[in-house]
Amino acid sequence: EPPLIWQMIASNDVAAYNIPSGVLFDMHREAAAKRPGVITKIGLDTFADPNRQGCAMNAAAEARPVVRKIQFYGEEYLYFKAIAPQVAIIRATTADERGNLTYEHEGAYLGGLDQALAAHNNGGIVIAQVKRITKDGSMRPHDVRVPGILVDYVVVDPDQKQTTQTLYDPAISGEIFRPLE
Repeated sequence: EPPLIWQMIASNDVAAYNIPSGVLFDMHREAAAKRPGVITKIGLDTFADPNRQGCAMNAAAEARPVVRKIQFYGEEYLYFKAIAPQVAIIRATTADERGNLTYEHEGAYLGGLDQALAAHNNGGIVIAQVKRITKDGSMRPHDVRVPGILVDYVVVDPDQKQTTQTLYDPAISGEIFRPLE
């Protein structure tokens, strides 16, 4: 049985898009800076191109395009409007009592700061899911990836999975390296 979200996509209950991750992070950065969007050549003549799927994964998404082609100085580009989320749900490993977030058990940062800035700077709320909370002042400032000033709520899930299939594997976060064999 496919997960519920895949059932919802297949039945067009939700519009589903497949936007290149780097472009998606740029869309959030543009929203955080109150700029209109991203102009890029990334995605031309691929699934992101409006002449192909235009990032749409179903008919509901085709009806609400997120990308269009534009001409800029005589060249063809894709334009993605900035996304300012009303709610950003991000995850990290640890939060201190002020909501500062570190990512020591995460495999990558994957845009948490960009999403938090986009929501916060546009009047939205930011919810962070973490594995644990620690005392204020106990984190190395260098390790904080999302400052607490951007976080409105912290939800603690001590059993949060590191991936959709993995509880915790230190090799995923680069804390250890496994031999190649």
